[in-house]
Amino acid sequence: SGGRHYPTTMLYCGAGETSGGPIYPMYGIFPVDSNRVDVPGGGGEITAIVWYSDRILQFRETVLYVVNVQDPVNPIVEGRFQGMGVSGQYAVTRTPNGVALVNSSGVYEYNGDDAIMRSLTAGKLDASDFNADSTSKIGYDDRTKMLIVGNYSQRASEYHYVYSYATDSWCTWNDNAATYSTPSNFDIDHDG
Repeated sequence: SGGRHYPTTMLYCGAGETSGGPIYPMYGIFPVDSNRVDVPGGGGEITAIVWYSDRILQFRETVLYVVNVQDPVNPIVEGRFQGMGVSGQYAVTRTPNGVALVNSSGVYEYNGDDAIMRSLTAGKLDASDFNADSTSKIGYDDRTKMLIVGNYSQRASEYHYVYSYATDSWCTWNDNAATYSTPSNFDIDHDG
């Protein structure tokens, strides 16, 4: 209550800011307006943020901004990818190659080393078969080198998808399609 809502702004705690006053430690700081990172442009509200190699991937509803924050006082927008927006943090995951995302138009991967976005579904999955929507979630399994996409849209005949980095291919299945409950990314537990 009484707080501020910044739907299109990121705030940062700068180096050396060890206190927000006499009773607030550094981790409790929500800094003043001078510690704002504003990215000009549209795309709606911020829906997800991922840190990747001195860059912040700022996802909005319809666009992805790649912001170089090596100098947080002078951030530089290095890229703007229209149509790469996501519905929430659950729709993005880190991979060894960069950051993968799922949205209504497919699955994509941003490779920060080359600063490119590539589609993992184009030419492999028919868009009419994929049927991803705002409830689709993504995760990465490092043991098998696979992306896992849970697609809970009842329009699709196959609800879950796995992309193999080793074979550059997809497979689908529809078991447990009705178990839509997870509000976050998939997570691999201690048993795998």
